[in-house]
Amino acid sequence: MTENKEIGTTEIEKYKKPSQIVYLIKNHNDKAMFQKVGALWPHKDGKGFSQSFFLLA
Repeated sequence: MTENKEIGTTEIEKYKKPSQIVYLIKNHNDKAMFQKVGALWPHKDGKGFSQSFFLLA
């Protein structure tokens, strides 16, 4: 992988995976069911997040 002039390779690696996962918690027969519904990636400047939510069928 080539190094980007604006940010280093280690910072690029940091942004590939989401920093946080968003879950929907449902009660099913008195058990908590966790369903992944989205993810968050931090902005390069550290001032917020980009988000992606999954379509639930």
